[in-house]
Amino acid sequence: MQAKSDTQLVIGPYESANFSREEILDRIKRYVEAVPTRRLIIWNNQGDQWFERLVKLCDVHHLEPYLWYPVLADRMDKSLPDTDELVRSATWQSGYGELGLWDGFVGNDENFLFRCPEHSIDGEEEGREIATTLSRFGFAGVFLDRIRYPSPANGLEMLFSCFCQRCLETGLVHQHRVAEQAVECMVAYCLEGHAMDWPTFVQACGLGDLMERRARAITEVVKTITGGVDRSRFSVGLDLLSPALAPLVGQDYGQLSVCSDWVKAMTYTRAIGPAGLPLEARSMVTGLQEAHREIGREKASRFVEGLLGLPIGSMEDLYQSGGFSVDVLRSEISCAQRSVRCGVPVVAGVELVDHPVFPTRITAGQADSMIAATEATGTPVITCWNLLYIPKENYRSLMR
Repeated sequence: MQAKSDTQLVIGPYESANFSREEILDRIKRYVEAVPTRRLIIWNNQGDQWFERLVKLCDVHHLEPYLWYPVLADRMDKSLPDTDELVRSATWQSGYGELGLWDGFVGNDENFLFRCPEHSIDGEEEGREIATTLSRFGFAGVFLDRIRYPSPANGLEMLFSCFCQRCLETGLVHQHRVAEQAVECMVAYCLEGHAMDWPTFVQACGLGDLMERRARAITEVVKTITGGVDRSRFSVGLDLLSPALAPLVGQDYGQLSVCSDWVKAMTYTRAIGPAGLPLEARSMVTGLQEAHREIGREKASRFVEGLLGLPIGSMEDLYQSGGFSVDVLRSEISCAQRSVRCGVPVVAGVELVDHPVFPTRITAGQADSMIAATEATGTPVITCWNLLYIPKENYRSLMR
């Protein structure tokens, strides 16, 4: 029997503007009838009728429907957060920094503006809202996304947030001082040619208390939200950045896995979009170059490889081929498996799309090699990140 994979579906403004209802449903049916599928994870902000249609479709095709719920950014109601709610850098940028900032946020349906997890979200209220939605539409569970601080794509400065007004009012004088100097510290070590991983950098710059606070804040949000979900009736999945990136955004696989029934690792090695390793690594390199004129791409690349635990030379491979190797994919999956607790299953997120908005085009050959790499680790797969844009020729790698 063929192993079943999970898949993700987005019904947002772009899809509503470019497809009819029948075209969307036809694409979903074509996929689930061709590919053995277990879970359908649904992001929808185009009206409750879509939830009703899609849960009914899942019933017909014997799929488990999951509510895909972004917590701290790009929430279901699509309202932009007030400026006072956004995470702020130690140098008072709000939402976005400047160094390495990705230009793809402009004109996109998703803005990746993150609320402060300590002071701008009511986790108990979110949990009640989720529980109501799960029961109302007949979902099997919830998939929590955007449970993090901003990534390098939002600008290097945002890696050392949050110092919004309410955070500062709690008294964070020492953390604020070292965070103000964090980018300068990163630049200095890069200029000196130091090779260091992220924990070593954090310790060397005195950032330990800040990073522990951030991880604690994200875990507490997840604990509070999931506390409002009846775990005897509904399953909880978490969307976590690939292990190379997770510590940078306040995600601790060990702590968070305790709050969940399964974890998806966003092991995107070719995706050009926020949370994808290629974009995030390039944003870090670009940010360092923008921070100091004497930092060239090669020097910045070697430093970023150290911070993220990537193989030497992998950044040059990225610039040459547009993605990281399947060796990096296997390594990231294995790291995620080692990092979770209590035997919580890890599911590998693999991007298989030809996407019209994010410049990510995965060929059939690339799909084959990535799926083969996940199979070698014995890890189930979530096909990402919108099945509507997975070309039919990429189905083949999931049908063996």
